[in-house]
This record gives sequence, structure tokens and C-alpha cells, in this order.
Amino acid sequence: MHDSMHPEWTVAEGLTPWPEAFAAMEARAAAIHDGTACEQIWLLEHPPLYTAGTSADPAESLDPRFPVYAAGRGGRYTYHGPGQRVGYVMLNLANRGRDVRRLVHALEGWVIDALANLGVAAWRAEGRVGIWTDDNGAEAKIGAIGVRVRRWVCFHGFSINVSPDLSHFAGIVPCGLPEFPVTSLARLGIDAGMADLDSALQRNFGRFPTIVNGDRKIFLSADTKMSNVHPDLGIKRAKPSRSFSLGSLLICVRSLLFLWLLLLLSPSLLAARAKPLLPTMLPSPK
Repeated sequence: MHDSMHPEWTVAEGLTPWPEAFAAMEARAAAIHDGTACEQIWLLEHPPLYTAGTSADPAESLDPRFPVYAAGRGGRYTYHGPGQRVGYVMLNLANRGRDVRRLVHALEGWVIDALANLGVAAWRAEGRVGIWTDDNGAEAKIGAIGVRVRRWVCFHGFSINVSPDLSHFAGIVPCGLPEFPVTSLARLGIDAGMADLDSALQRNFGRFPTIVNGDRKIFLSADTKMSNVHPDLGIKRAKPSRSFSLGSLLICVRSLLFLWLLLLLSPSLLAARAKPLLPTMLPSPK
């Protein structure tokens, strides 16, 4: 068995093709569930591409100049490419409270705290997916969140724009929000590279597992409430299998026994209630 409470950190060099990363994530998530691998935080960059979440609308694919991949995560279309840090977070939530709302809240907080270390004030926005900041007086998106949970193991994660080519986002409607622009550390004039962001993520990781585990009390707004698929929060959860528990079976058996006894006793009860009425129904003797 592996120590599930201390994730392995991996930083990939160069650009990792999407199909290779997706296959590795799926394999690692399965191994974490089976107990043959430890949890993992995997930081990487992709070549230019678009991914489509489970709520992606084809009308929002405006100019697919790069390959488009079905990601299987919650959410809509997003862009990945050089200069963008992607963090794939593979955790066993079965050992961490099984609370998907906390996971999302913790991911958002972790990214926000890391950006604060680099001099960027970022925040959550009610009703809108992602991490937001101010870009010359306009609210702009600097990070994205997209997660999938299978058998209580989460994978996919987040992306943060360090210095990508922002014109590449024009091929899609990022996360289905055409009225909001995207921005990056470079556009904001922040002198920080990928290594600086990685260091900030590592420095601020400590609070992340305590929130996911439920060790730290937090306020979860109504926006953080999960259903099976919540596109506003970029979440997809596998539907639980429907099976009767022992408690449910006992309740069913007890209900059937009660109904059987009621039917069995009904004629006797009716006869007993009818007896006092019989004398009044008989003709009086002459």
C-alpha cells in the first residue's frame, strides 16, 4: 500500500501531448483506487490544443485551429498551450472525506493563494467558473478549474495563464463566457515565470489537503453545491451504482410483514366490531 496522504509531485519538462497525458491520468487514477500507486500532483505544459468538457456546446467552437479533444471532465471548452501551467491533481477522496464541494473550494483557494504570492489579487466569482482578477479595470479570467471524479478518485485539475499566446483563446468561447476576456501574468506585467509559479504552488499546498480532508472549517456557498454534473464549477462525478443496502432490505421486509398481518386480521376485526350491532338488527320477540 502507498502513503495516500502525501502526494507525489511531478514537474514535466517540455510539452506533453494531450493523449499521452490523458492516458497517464486515467491509469494513475485507477492505480490510486486499487492502492497500487500514491496520489499525484502533476505540473506540465501542453502543445496548443482545445479540450471539450461534458457541457461543451459545439457552437462555442468558433475556429478550431488546433486539435480538439473530448476531456471527460465537467465544464465547456478551454485552451491549453505553451506558457500555461496545467496542474493535474489526482487524489483519493475516499480517504479525504468524500466531499467534492470541498475539493473545488480547495483548488480555487490554492490557486488564489499562489497568485497572491506573485503579486496578483485573484478571486472566485459567483456563478462563474474559474479564477478571476483585474486587468486594467476589467474583470478577466486568469485560471480555470475542471475536475472529474471516478470511484472517488479525482483527476484533471486547474490551469493558470503565465505567458501563453492569448490570441489562441479566440478559437473558442472560453468556458462559455464570451463577455469576459482572459489574461495572464505576462499581460498583467508580473515578472514571474513557470518556476516561480511552481514554487508558489508548493509553498501554498499545505492548506489545500486540510480543506479537502475537512480538517479546516470553511464556508461553502450555495454556488459550491454539487450535483452529478455541475458545469458552472467544472465538475463531473460518476453516478453511484444503485444497490439495496441491508438496512433498506430489512425495512422492505418489515413493511411487507405488517401489510400481511393487517390483511390477515382484517376479517376478525370486522367481525368483532359487528357483534354488538347484531341484537339491534334482529326482530324483537312477540
